[in-house]
Order: sequence, then C-alpha cells, then structure tokens
Amino acid sequence: MPAKRAGATAAIPCAVILCLATVVSPLDGALYEAANRGYFEEVTSLLDAGADANAPIPGDGSALIAAARRGDLEIARLLIRRGADPNLAVPGDGSALIAAARNRQVALVTLLLDSGATVDQVVDGDEHALIQASGGGHLAVVRLLVERGADVNARVLAPTFRGGDEWRSPLSMATRRGHADVVAFLTTAGAQR
Repeated sequence: MPAKRAGATAAIPCAVILCLATVVSPLDGALYEAANRGYFEEVTSLLDAGADANAPIPGDGSALIAAARRGDLEIARLLIRRGADPNLAVPGDGSALIAAARNRQVALVTLLLDSGATVDQVVDGDEHALIQASGGGHLAVVRLLVERGADVNARVLAPTFRGGDEWRSPLSMATRRGHADVVAFLTTAGAQR
C-alpha cells in the first residue's frame, strides 16, 4: 500500500459526497414515494405527521414534481394547500411546471400557474416549461403557456447528449422534432428563428 503524503486526502466519489450532503428524512422520502404512486390518503397522513411538502429529493425532485409528472391533480392540489411551493426547483429534476408541461398535463399547468408558478422559470438541466412543451409537440400546453405570458423567444443553454452545450428555444425544439402545428403557432405568436 503506498504511503500517504502529509495533508493528502483520499478521493471520495462525487456520488458519495452528494449522498452525504443531502439527507432526506424518512417522512419526506415516504411523502415523495406516496405522491409518486398516487396514494392520496398516504400523502395526507404523511403531511399530518410532519413531512415537508417542499423537501427536495435528489434524483427525483419533490412530491409536487412527482404529482405533476403523474398528472395527479388531486395530490397536487393537496400539496399546494399544505404549503408546497409551485416554484420549487430541483436542478436536474426540474420544477412542477416543467414536469407538467413536458407530460402534456394542461389542467396541472393551469393549477400551477394559478398557484403562482413562474411561467418563464429556468432550471439547470431541465430548461423551461415552454421549451419542453414545444419540443414534445404539446400544442394545448404551448398555447396555455403563451396565453399566460411565456416568452416565445426564450433561449436556454442546455447540455447535449454528445457533450457540450447548445442554445435551445421553443421554436428550435419544435422544429427539430417536426411539430409543424407548434412551429406554426409559435411563429404566429412572434417567435423568431
């Protein structure tokens, strides 16, 4: 075994550091899982027991993000009534609005915007609700976001799967993925190439 130099430290994998830096309470983890599975009564019980409606769960998001991904309007309403922040962002996991927009959840997008979600919020690693909806070809969500004030010319620098970064916009993502109806709508709404 090689001798250690004075003052040298052992390399610790980044994943271990992340785990050590973020401790999720059992109640908060259970709340996320219950919301992710759509267990309304369990979500209610966990909130009553003191679970934090705004606890970030690294690699998963939050209970509200989980409800938004599922399209679970009932659980999302409950979480918001019990204090969940519609603007809570978890880098790499997005926000509830981004999740709802990405998954074509018009009713949830409406609920989140009515509850104070910021329409043009940008989250590192997850972009922006209008960019996600446009790239997914979700015209009803795109229309709603634009009607509620989303910037049709928003631009976000995002990492690519090939390495490096690229600028993305609602129009560039809709064009790239062949969503002609979204491209036409965005162009009519003032989006520029």
